[in-house]
Amino acid sequence: MTATIINADLSVARAALAEFADAQLPFAIASTLNAAANGTRRNWRAIAKQRIDKPKRFTLDALTIVSRATKRRLVVEMAFGPKQRDYLRPSFEGGERGRKAIETLAGAPRGVPSKAVERDAAGNVPRKVYSAIYSRLLARDKSIVRDPPGVAPGIYLRKGRTFVPLFFTVPHTAYAKRFDMDADIVAVTRRELSKAAPKAIERALLTANREAAKLRRDAAKAARATARAARATAG
Repeated sequence: MTATIINADLSVARAALAEFADAQLPFAIASTLNAAANGTRRNWRAIAKQRIDKPKRFTLDALTIVSRATKRRLVVEMAFGPKQRDYLRPSFEGGERGRKAIETLAGAPRGVPSKAVERDAAGNVPRKVYSAIYSRLLARDKSIVRDPPGVAPGIYLRKGRTFVPLFFTVPHTAYAKRFDMDADIVAVTRRELSKAAPKAIERALLTANREAAKLRRDAAKAARATARAARATAG
C-alpha cells in the first residue's frame, strides 16, 4: 500500500485567523452582548407579567440598557431604574415597602387604600389620586383629616359631619418575596447569549469574507495598473 503524505502550508490560514480575531472577533462579541441585552430586556417584561399581578408600563419598562458594548469596550450595563427598584424591592426581597410621599406628609406609618378610593383597571390607585390628596394635605385643606375621633386611624375626607375613609393607617405593610430576580435575570441572559453568539459570529465571518474579497479585487486592480504602466514604459 502506498502512503500518501499531504503537506499543507498553514501560514495563510493562520494569518487569516489572526486577522479575523483582531478585526472581527471583537465585533462579534459586542454584537452578541448587545443582542443578549435586548433579549434579556424583552424577557424581563415576560417575567414581570408572569410573577406580578397586572404590572403597569412603569414596571414592564423597569429594566433598561445603561450602555451598550462596542469593539473597544466589550461590556453591556443593564440596571433597574432607581424608582422602579425601590418599588419592586419587596417583590425581589420581601419585607417592608418604602413609604409613599403622602404617608410621610400625613405623618402616617403606612397607608392602605379604602374601598372609597378610585381604582384603575388593574385595581391600583391611580397616581392622580395620590397627587390630588397630597396637594390638599400640603395646602392644609381642612376637608382632609388625619385620625378623626370615633373611627379607625387613617386619612379621611370630611363631608359635613361625616368622614369618608381614604387610607387606613397600619404600622407595617410586609410583603412576601415573589421571585428571585437575580436568578431569573441570570438564567435569561445566559439563554440569550447562547442564542445570539452563533448569529453574531456568522455575521462577522460574512463581513470578513466581504472585506477580504474587496482587498483581493483592489490588489488585482493595482496589479493590472502596474502591468499597464510597465508595458507603457517598455514601449
